Amino acid sequence: MKKIKNNILSIVLWIVYGVLLIKQVVGHCINQQSILYFTVLYFGTVLIKYFQSKKLDWLMYGIFVIVLIVLLVFF
Repeated sequence: MKKIKNNILSIVLWIVYGVLLIKQVVGHCINQQSILYFTVLYFGTVLIKYFQSKKLDWLMYGIFVIVLIVLLVFF
């Protein structure tokens, strides 16, 4: 059951980032902001996998969601 929850959260995060990236591409602006999204997505995914292996995944999701909200608000 816990593994299913983790997978659903991962999928939701990927969908959110997908929407952000599509918004960037449709806006015809591949700039520092979209590079920042790619970077956060990549490192976020790596960190989530690492923390899942250490059983700290809920802490990591909390931090990741906060970072996502900060990106959405300030960029």
